[in-house]
Amino acid sequence: MGPAVLPCLEARLAAARPELRAQLVEIARHQRTPAALPLFRRALRDPAGRVWKAALDGLVSLAGVEAIAVLAAAREQPPRGVAQAEWAEWVDEALQQALHPSGAAAPADERDGPDGSDAEG
Repeated sequence: MGPAVLPCLEARLAAARPELRAQLVEIARHQRTPAALPLFRRALRDPAGRVWKAALDGLVSLAGVEAIAVLAAAREQPPRGVAQAEWAEWVDEALQQALHPSGAAAPADERDGPDGSDAEG
């Protein structure tokens, strides 16, 4: 397919049922292109959990500077009907996955206390 399909996917995003909207976002994710960022940004505002979760997955799969910026900007703006605490938890997890792809551990300075000891005690 390629990135040329993205405008068609975004056009159909408005009228589709939640299941179909989530599938459209998944198709966009499989394109693995920053050109999908506007579609993911829009899908993050969707009230259907499966849709915004698919958008989070798409942003994590890109894991670039732009995707991380979209995630960071979205953190304080949950979709309608989603509690701020729940939203922040989902977005924080996506940010961690995007910042540390392939399950790589966080650098020592992010998981250890200032003196090098375990930050949790």
